Amino acid sequence: MPRSPRALDAEADPTGPQVAWAEPGPYLARCSGLQAALEPAERERATRFLHAEDRDSYLAAHLALRLELARRAGSDAAGLRWSEGPPPRLLPQHAENGLDRTWPWHGSLSHTRGAVAVASLAGGVVGVDVERHVELDPREEWTALGLGPGEAQRLRRLSLEERSAAFFDLWTLKEALSKALGLGLRAELAWFEFDWPTAEPDRAGWRLARLERGPAGGLGGSLRAYVRRPRPGLSLAVALPSGASGDLGALREL
Repeated sequence: MPRSPRALDAEADPTGPQVAWAEPGPYLARCSGLQAALEPAERERATRFLHAEDRDSYLAAHLALRLELARRAGSDAAGLRWSEGPPPRLLPQHAENGLDRTWPWHGSLSHTRGAVAVASLAGGVVGVDVERHVELDPREEWTALGLGPGEAQRLRRLSLEERSAAFFDLWTLKEALSKALGLGLRAELAWFEFDWPTAEPDRAGWRLARLERGPAGGLGGSLRAYVRRPRPGLSLAVALPSGASGDLGALREL
């Protein structure tokens, strides 16, 4: 069965930011009876993946976000429907009035082979991203991979072992911030440059990343972003409003 979040809920802000992650295969096995809550379109899209690992990651991420939002809001998971966006959101559906766009809950999901992550928050946007580390070519031009000049320069000072992990820390930070801003695939990752790695981890293991440079108009300045490594070889980042109530708290494993 999925790990019970009740003890954590007693300590956490009931409407504040929460982030959770899971390994897709075991999570789907524990939640096998709950997959009927997914929309037909979600289940149909899952059949298009060529590899079982990718299919499981997709299903686990979509199911985890749906169940997390329903649990926190006291809603029916099967009664949530994806809006068209932008950006798309899971919202309650009312028989007479369609989707309830005044619903305060916001969520974000991410998946990579071997891991999924979800984040939720009431009354503000949120973005999450998770990536597994892969070996990078040391001859690669970092700016071509979405890093800013300052970020690329700092990465070159690191050892080869730490360089790959730091790169994916930065990558997930940029993706999470882009999702929180509702930019999605329209964002150029080089728009955002973080002064990273600098901060020490807080008591929950999160490192705050300071946004050093953003797009014109100060886009992203009202958000804060955090990153941590749930396990070796995995980076997970979340972006949320600077004024969001409550601490980010512990990263939960589902």
